[in-house]
Amino acid sequence: MAKNGTPPEIDINNPNPPEPHPNAPKYTSVSELTELITVKGLTCEQAGKLLGISKVSAWQMCQRHGIMTRTGMDKYKANRADMLAAKGEQLLKTLTPDEIKKMPPASRVVSFGILTDKERLERGQATTIIGSDELSDEITKRSKQIKDMEDSLTADGLLGDVVAATEGQDEGENGG
Repeated sequence: MAKNGTPPEIDINNPNPPEPHPNAPKYTSVSELTELITVKGLTCEQAGKLLGISKVSAWQMCQRHGIMTRTGMDKYKANRADMLAAKGEQLLKTLTPDEIKKMPPASRVVSFGILTDKERLERGQATTIIGSDELSDEITKRSKQIKDMEDSLTADGLLGDVVAATEGQDEGENGG
């Protein structure tokens, strides 16, 4: 710690961080360890050296206090969807009809809305409502783009060629 109580600036690219002071206290601050690992991105070994503890002690503190290490964070990011699905299933299995009845009415309504949104998302259905004004504006914008392209093709004498090339094709096909 610096004299003003803030952690020292650390070069996370330095493979050999400075050794701690030989008279460093045995107490290790969980908040300092958390900052070094989660904010500064240091490994347990690097954070341990700065705090005067071994990398094993730093790792054990992380485990004990729920501090996610870089390796843990990488694993979490890679498997997040599966982990959330498993927790969701676990949570829903514990939600009995009696538990639902005990929920305040507002919580039941909010839970229903969230589950409805997630179900629609999983089924590939709309989860938001687009106002007719927005839709009308988008149609107007696209119609203008089409008109501009037609005008450009007409000016270049290519509109007849494009129409002839696309006759008989269903809308939405690219032809070919």
